[in-house]
Amino acid sequence: MELHIKVAQAVHVLNHDTQSCNRVAANQWLVQFQQTDAAWEIATSILTSDHRHLFLSEYEVEFFAAQILKRKIQNEGYNLHLAAKDALLNALLVAAKRFSSGPPQSQDNGNNAVLEMLTVLPEIIEDQNSDCHIPSGRRYEYEQELLARTPMVLDFLLQQSEEGFGSHVQPHDRSRKILRCLLSWVRAGCFSVIPLVSLPTHPLFNIVFSSLQVASSFDLAIEVLVELVSRYEGLPQVLLSRIGYLKEALLFPALKSGDQKVIGRLACLISEIGQAAPFLIVEANTEALELADALLRSDSVVWHFQVKIGRLQTQRCSFAFLETWRDLVRRGKTTH
Repeated sequence: MELHIKVAQAVHVLNHDTQSCNRVAANQWLVQFQQTDAAWEIATSILTSDHRHLFLSEYEVEFFAAQILKRKIQNEGYNLHLAAKDALLNALLVAAKRFSSGPPQSQDNGNNAVLEMLTVLPEIIEDQNSDCHIPSGRRYEYEQELLARTPMVLDFLLQQSEEGFGSHVQPHDRSRKILRCLLSWVRAGCFSVIPLVSLPTHPLFNIVFSSLQVASSFDLAIEVLVELVSRYEGLPQVLLSRIGYLKEALLFPALKSGDQKVIGRLACLISEIGQAAPFLIVEANTEALELADALLRSDSVVWHFQVKIGRLQTQRCSFAFLETWRDLVRRGKTTH
């Protein structure tokens, strides 16, 4: 039962923890766990257990267990001996009977379930190492079919941000769910089907920016903005006009309080903006000078403290700093 509890805790952290480094660690542990022989037995017992109330996020754990079995059946099912196959079939039948009536009905009209489904749908495009064994041609067709529905999905996300899922979902949880879904679609390239000129004024863009002021959604909002800046030309210039806000509302208070996580995240975003459009900084207008000042302020702190935002994010932030300053120096030389 100890391993069952550990799996349940990791699933809960992956879906609900506000710290991105904790979510990354939980995801890595769960990925490694899925590759073990014990995953068969643990996943099966979770679906058939009479002690589900002991698990945090009960239905999420059961859904994860079902995903494990699906993937292992697809990739390793041929290795199972007859007795194990019979036991697995019996477990699946028990689980199917148990869940045939579905979870208790909520008052969200299924919007929460739709949002979760929309979050995972684009992941097959992003994950080129997926174990689904989908031919590249079919993957491309799926990508085009999915992206063609981007306007509909964005309208749904906007509607949910305005209306909510119901009284049972806390506002901060609702905001995180919306941002997670949006991040998944941004990584899949959803905004490539939207005219660039309309992107900066899209209501969801303002919602992401507003989420920076909420502690529980700050990390996800930064991730969305970093992905947008790195993928779409024109956005760096739009964000450059908001550097003053980033400094006054977020960076300066974080510097004063010594909030290293906020400083580090903002440093990564500001560096991405500078790296994506260094020519804007070389122009030395007021907004460019604001960005350079923000870079210098956050740079001096990030390099003197260990920013605990996860190893990959820290490496990316450091690389972005170096790239930004290198481009600035090169362009500065060519203009003199």
